[in-house]
Amino acid sequence: MENRKRNIIICLTFIILIVLILVGLTYAYYLATVRNNPTSDSFSGRAASLELYYRDGSSSISTTIEFFPGDLVASKEFSLTNYSNTTLEYQVYIRDVVNTFSRKGDLVWSVSCTKTTGEDCYSTSESTYPSSDTEIFSSSISPYQVHYYKFHINYKSVDENQSVDMGARYSGRLNIGTSRIR
Repeated sequence: MENRKRNIIICLTFIILIVLILVGLTYAYYLATVRNNPTSDSFSGRAASLELYYRDGSSSISTTIEFFPGDLVASKEFSLTNYSNTTLEYQVYIRDVVNTFSRKGDLVWSVSCTKTTGEDCYSTSESTYPSSDTEIFSSSISPYQVHYYKFHINYKSVDENQSVDMGARYSGRLNIGTSRIR
């Protein structure tokens, strides 16, 4: 009887050990990293080795300088690297959005992308800066590729009085998420 108890305890210990090892390996496989901003909470994605890198070390998009119609208001450079052997689909978001502009269409964003090989990545010429948290685009990245993005915010100059927006502010944080793995 005592021998049977000892065998059951050994079997249970072995099963628990196997479960802990599998959980640890699964966590390590799906661990995504953010470089150059280790304390930021701006990374919301879960991917098989997808890395987001902010060139200036911050996910924040804002400026404290005065700007005028026609000015480039802000610029952000970041890259995404797929270290896995699977094509990953990802989304880029603007979170924690503040936009106090009355003339919402005058504040616009654009993004351009270059990549390490001939695969396509997302670029757009101009879209209105959002008033709330939103997905701004989605794309996919092939295994072992890098996408380099330049995100710009411009205050458009139009042939109308724009003084209503004097003192208006904007801000936000660039974010990434993943939803599917192909």
